[in-house]
Amino acid sequence: MDKKLLQMNQAEPGYEMKWKCRKCGKENSKAASRCFFCGKIQRIVFAGFWNRVAAFIIDLIILILAAYISIYAFNSKGTFNDLVLGIMLPWAYFSLMESSDSRATLGKMALGITVTDLNGKRISKGKATIRFFAKYLSALILFAGFIMVRFTKKKQALHDIIAGTLVVVKRDRYITI
Repeated sequence: MDKKLLQMNQAEPGYEMKWKCRKCGKENSKAASRCFFCGKIQRIVFAGFWNRVAAFIIDLIILILAAYISIYAFNSKGTFNDLVLGIMLPWAYFSLMESSDSRATLGKMALGITVTDLNGKRISKGKATIRFFAKYLSALILFAGFIMVRFTKKKQALHDIIAGTLVVVKRDRYITI
């Protein structure tokens, strides 16, 4: 067998899901971009604008609930609490979830989409942090950075381009909203 093809078929540790080739019907490693047996290249489906918006709304609801729980649990109000709830909590949520083995926040998981680097691999915590703070830049310019998803070839928002990331539909769930 071709050694290069074998390397492409090896998945990252902890991410050993499978997909079935549409040409030969055999199972392959989830991280493989082509079939190990017949060599057919699998197509990547980029998550569209409305899928991403729906995932963000789910994440926003989760973050609002977490903020309310922390306000009532600690019974605190003030500048530090605003800083923690306004920046630190969302940063920790998005950065840790998107750089984890699941590669997605709870909202993205619900819609079957994940965040990867440009090679389809899991992003680092540093890259997830850059992506999170670049979202403020995307919002700052009248949300044009988010609207770019509709017009770029790989459906990347400004923060995806800055961080070098892609948001893709999982191979086992091709859904569109």
